[in-house]
Amino acid sequence: MNPHFLFNALNTIRAGVEKANAQLGSMVQSLADFLRFSLDHSHDDFIPLGREFDAVRDYLQVEKARFRDKLEYECDIDEAARAVPVPGIVLQPLVENAIKYGQETSDLPLRVRVQVSRQATALKIVVANTGRWLEPAPREKTSHLGLENLCNRLALLYPGQQRLDTTHDAGWVTITILLPIL
Repeated sequence: MNPHFLFNALNTIRAGVEKANAQLGSMVQSLADFLRFSLDHSHDDFIPLGREFDAVRDYLQVEKARFRDKLEYECDIDEAARAVPVPGIVLQPLVENAIKYGQETSDLPLRVRVQVSRQATALKIVVANTGRWLEPAPREKTSHLGLENLCNRLALLYPGQQRLDTTHDAGWVTITILLPIL
């Protein structure tokens, strides 16, 4: 399918529904923006973190429209971190996992936090959700596959320089990534 067709169709839908329902129009716009980002940057080795962060915020707006009052989220980014290059599509798999597994283990509403800060020599990326950590069952080969793929990508791009920690405490699952600023 031609991406231009898809985006033109989404813009037409957005314009039509915006007159009747501003919230739905906003969701369609967020979906279009996220799809455009995904298509434009899925093969990029590095992109500015600010673009990735904005795309994840669009993704969360779409999920919020889907889950309504069953999902709450907050996103914070240190403005000094926006221009720092990061691997393309690094935040979205973390947020997708937070929603997927958080929905299974959290009291509602599920809460998701995305926090990004720039330290002296590293970026700190934190994605947290209410709920408990689910260990993948031995037979579930696809469980946590997005997280595993992300770990492998980061290890290739930052050999021995990256860190990914998972903690679960006080009803929250937190994934923290430290990436060197190149």
